[in-house]
Amino acid sequence: LTESHRRTLMTILTGLAEAGLAECDEHGRWHRTGSTLSVAVRQEVAAARREVRVTVAAERQTYRAARRTPGWEVARAAAVKAQRAKSAGWWTSLPQEERAQRAETLSRRFAALSVQEQLQQKTLWAQRDVRAGVDPRARHDGWLAAQSDEEFAQRTAARQAAYEALPQPARIAAVQAWDAYRDAWGVARGIVAEGVRHAPPGIPEDTRAERDELFLQEAARGRARYIQDSLAQASGDENR
Repeated sequence: LTESHRRTLMTILTGLAEAGLAECDEHGRWHRTGSTLSVAVRQEVAAARREVRVTVAAERQTYRAARRTPGWEVARAAAVKAQRAKSAGWWTSLPQEERAQRAETLSRRFAALSVQEQLQQKTLWAQRDVRAGVDPRARHDGWLAAQSDEEFAQRTAARQAAYEALPQPARIAAVQAWDAYRDAWGVARGIVAEGVRHAPPGIPEDTRAERDELFLQEAARGRARYIQDSLAQASGDENR
């Protein structure tokens, strides 16, 4: 025991001795006396404990409230932004081949998750973006707008095939999860700002078929850059 521990222990034992619950023999050993506290003493002790708990709770609330000042929030936002920039710098400093390998590995890891686990992971990424001052909808729109028409069509066709290979319950769960994510974060349904990019021709607007296919555009399967970027960012945070 440290000296501090010894002092604390002696304080407790002395208190027990004063209450008649313990005694110290001539060899310095402490023993229980077998006595019990009266109802009045028990009530007094319980009241004292309640008073201490109330005091501690008030002190904690005051301490936490003081941290959440406007200045603290600004400093926190600046720290998050700086860390994000640091992680992004680490990622861009990697050779292109290594970035591709890491993105492929992390993309496969994400695709192996269940539908619910994928939704939880995407939600965590969106929350991280918001803390860093990034709008999840703008991030999604930028990812879509950056794709060429050929890339967009190829990606959609590949995911349509993957979607059709799923059993019906898995299709329903996937669409529901994507809808929940879009509703929570205001992500557009197949349309991007300025370019007003729609799903490929032949898919009717505002139909279940369109929603199913558009889900494939953002569901984390294959090598979607959106997922790769998010996973790469997470990997950068862990490696820094």
